[in-house]
Amino acid sequence: MKSNSEINLSVIIVNYNTADELRTCIQSVTKHTKEISYEIIVVDNNSNDHSKTMLEDDFPNVTSYFLPYNSGFSFANNYAMERSKSNYILLLNPDTLLTENSFLKMYEFLDNNPAVGAVGPILTDHQGNIRLTFHKFPNIKTHFIESLYIKPLIKRYSLTKEQNVLLSIEKPFEVDWISGGSFMVRRSIYDDIGGFDERFHLFAEDVDWCVRIKSIGWKVFYLPQIKIVHLGGISTHRNFFRLVLNRYRSKLIFVKKHSGKAELLIIRILVLFGLFLRIISSFFIKYSGTKEKHERIRAYFASLFLWLGVTNIYSSERTKK
Repeated sequence: MKSNSEINLSVIIVNYNTADELRTCIQSVTKHTKEISYEIIVVDNNSNDHSKTMLEDDFPNVTSYFLPYNSGFSFANNYAMERSKSNYILLLNPDTLLTENSFLKMYEFLDNNPAVGAVGPILTDHQGNIRLTFHKFPNIKTHFIESLYIKPLIKRYSLTKEQNVLLSIEKPFEVDWISGGSFMVRRSIYDDIGGFDERFHLFAEDVDWCVRIKSIGWKVFYLPQIKIVHLGGISTHRNFFRLVLNRYRSKLIFVKKHSGKAELLIIRILVLFGLFLRIISSFFIKYSGTKEKHERIRAYFASLFLWLGVTNIYSSERTKK
């Protein structure tokens, strides 16, 4: 591994009980990342699988930190960013795979576009189907659409006509925010505004970071000409209760942080309406099993209490993924 002064890119991966996926991810990074000096930093959120022995035995050149408890996605990424020394930082999910020299292309785009502060690639599944990982900043309209949970309408509203065209011809375009699943940012931005807001244990931390990045004058770009395979939320989907609860908890923290009183009231009504619909529909939806169904219904009720103000969102826990 090169010394810090020679490293151009720090690849940061936060892991929680995804040892096998993490191994494959790191192997794909080392196989396909060429012509750029880089380091890989893994922060493990107190996994109880074989992640620690796998990292120590298979990847001695990877810088690994093993935290004593599940600190959350935001804290773990900040922990690594603080210890990285490169000019560019790449946040990467452990359930992703490189099939080309994607990091070099992202690095070169930032290097050649001084007004752009952060970029993200297309994330696809194994079949090549695109998963939209950029969206507009949340507002009353997006919360209304989400409360009705009409997926085609959500996807349609996420894209402008111009973005749809640029996406089809694989040309870069500016967006409001991009997913933290694969997110490259200039280190100078971290030095200026810091990393993720650690009140977000999981979800919405990337949205909040993009709000702050753009607030100091940087642009955020989506690069559809660059593709990375994303297997999709493996560690989080092992606990549907915490998956759902964390999503609604982070959504509330974001709205409280970035909305006025009137907007917050309207959004609160819309989200509560959406939660009532989900609770009712959950009794009729076919899930992967009884366990998932019970966990989701329980999480919707817990989220309902959060949004009603019965439960304090800031004292609720450092929830596990």
